[in-house]
Amino acid sequence: MNMSTSYSEGNWFAVPLINGGYAVGLIARMKKGRSSKSFLGYFFGPKREKLPSAADIKKYNKDNALLVARVGDLSLQKGTWPVIWNDKHWDRGNWPMPYFVRTDVISGKKLKVSYDENDPGRIVSEVPITYGIGDFVEGFKDGLSGSGAIESLLTHLLNRSRGQCC
Repeated sequence: MNMSTSYSEGNWFAVPLINGGYAVGLIARMKKGRSSKSFLGYFFGPKREKLPSAADIKKYNKDNALLVARVGDLSLQKGTWPVIWNDKHWDRGNWPMPYFVRTDVISGKKLKVSYDENDPGRIVSEVPITYGIGDFVEGFKDGLSGSGAIESLLTHLLNRSRGQCC
């Protein structure tokens, strides 16, 4: 296991998919220092058969992300999610920290959860979401996902978008 792999905000990396090929991810936020165990990632398709190059990913932006999630960094640490490009002109202002939606499993009530811009593991607010009939609550599902869960979810999403089953 290679635990010395270096990565930081603005790094683009490849995510191996379960059925072969790769998706692409971007580290948009992470806590500074060695205590970081998770990051905020933006993830993109389409499925690529080989490791993408920097030229392949320059067209991506926040609006065409397939998924935005808080993710554990073990696969980056181990190097199984290889860093493929460090964008020297990366601007975190172009990649906002979104809010997430948490649903209480018993009551069904929803919370709008916001995280610290400099520590995606630290909650700064939880606000009840109230809405009327016909209102739609848009936001990414709250939680911290492991790398295996992200690989599985991206495999599913990219196969579904190509009309394939998992």
